[in-house]
Amino acid sequence: MPGIEDYTAPSTENYAVGLPIVYFDDGSGERDIGNIAGAGIEPAITYLEHFTSRSGVRLKDKSVAVEKAVNITVTFDELNADNLKHFFMSNTLITHAAAVVSVVNEVFSISAYSTVWTALDYTDISSVSVELGSIDAEAVGTGTGASGEEWGDFTLDFAPQSPADITSLTVATTPFVALGDGGAGTASFEVEIICGNTPTGGNMRFFINGSADNVTGAILATYKPSWDGTENTDFSVDYSGGRIRRISGGVDHEVIRDNQNLLIDYMYQTGDEKRIYPMKSDVVEGSARIVFEPEVGNPMQWTIHKCNIRPEGSLDFNAEDWMTADFVLEILADITDNPGHPYGYIGIGGSYA
Repeated sequence: MPGIEDYTAPSTENYAVGLPIVYFDDGSGERDIGNIAGAGIEPAITYLEHFTSRSGVRLKDKSVAVEKAVNITVTFDELNADNLKHFFMSNTLITHAAAVVSVVNEVFSISAYSTVWTALDYTDISSVSVELGSIDAEAVGTGTGASGEEWGDFTLDFAPQSPADITSLTVATTPFVALGDGGAGTASFEVEIICGNTPTGGNMRFFINGSADNVTGAILATYKPSWDGTENTDFSVDYSGGRIRRISGGVDHEVIRDNQNLLIDYMYQTGDEKRIYPMKSDVVEGSARIVFEPEVGNPMQWTIHKCNIRPEGSLDFNAEDWMTADFVLEILADITDNPGHPYGYIGIGGSYA
């Protein structure tokens, strides 16, 4: 490398081409930011100017710097967790270990169309089983009879299930209105589930035991079918993508109606990952080194005692070129510990690492 004797101008040895290496220390140790795609140093100086008018016109006769600052903009293209932590202003970088997680009775709505995939909450899944979720049904009717007797028959449509396939049933008997005995009023009712003849079309008949002569109202019921789907017959699974879809023409394919709620059990494998929590901190203060050792030109190093690192601009996704993002190193005056050179110092012509 050229020595100090080569600095005297004019000399072609003073021409330089290259990019620096940037090190930043947030207090946990100096770290190489990685490959630098661009960098620039921008002094920001505010001057106070003085003009004399002794000759009849205003002439500038003095100018002094009243504010001094300098920023270094760094364009990086190594989008690792440590760099992104500072770009997203996060004060935390947590490593989560891999684990196998079980998901039980995740509710999701599936399309009746066999060409439409429904995404689950996770990818890379295994051990999948599917059953139908609870379904709401309603029957409206009226009945007449003496108090305490069975009367009326309310038909509840569970299509396409048969009542024999119902594993659980919850019936709400209110609101029912008693019409006899001089005016409308409310009463308590006992619901007795009776399937007189063999039900057809998924219907179930209800008889009501009441405390009034006449009633009218609705039976509100929620039922849970016992259907368990068969993979590759009723549904298919995209294990890597974490998706499921109905198979047209399956044995029980009519059970899965459009936007049908299903319950699914499955397992998924989490991988080791580092998590960043964006915008959880202010700018990070630390120290830095800018090392410039070009193939052509004089080597230099700027040792910066105190600076902030903060994001600048946007992180743009790009399918045609390498993605990059920008940091700004905002150099701060270290008056307390380095009053003689608060902005650090720049070495020229040495050997730097």
